[in-house]
This record gives sequence, structure tokens and C-alpha cells, in this order.
Amino acid sequence: MSDSTDKPKACDDVILQDLGDEALLYDARKENVHVLNRTARFVWDMCDGNNTIADIKKSMQEQYDTISVDELTADLTAILQEMQQKNLIIIV
Repeated sequence: MSDSTDKPKACDDVILQDLGDEALLYDARKENVHVLNRTARFVWDMCDGNNTIADIKKSMQEQYDTISVDELTADLTAILQEMQQKNLIIIV
């Protein structure tokens, strides 16, 4: 998933429960609940299959302008990898 042109997309059978800046995700297939903090929620909202990883990174840089680019890149990579490992997103 290191290619910045990859386009993450939320899996259709994952249900979002909005909690403001945070969210709960319910994976109906595995009957698991996942809690997203503010940053993960921001990334989740951008995982629509249209935004590339580069698009998400750019939006994060605009939103979180006090975080270094290296830290932001590491956070984004970790969030996307975890979401993909938990089958919450797919890469299109």
C-alpha cells in the first residue's frame, strides 16, 4: 500500500456510527466493533475509492498543519495498514 496513487475504499458491509470527531465502525461480517479517534476518522471519511493516498496525505497536511510531514506520513501509513488488515478498507 505504499503507492501514493492507490485509492483506499471503505468496505460496503462496515457500518459507521458517528460520534462527532470520533466514530465506531461495525464490521457485520466478523461482528467486530472498532473505535476510530479523530485522525483515523478523518482518514476513514476520505476512503471513498476516489481519493488517492497522496490526496489523503495532502488533506491531512492541511488539517493538521502543526504535525511534521514525517509524523503525518507514519500515522497515515499505520492507520491505512491497520484498516486494511482488519478488512475495513480495500485498495482499488
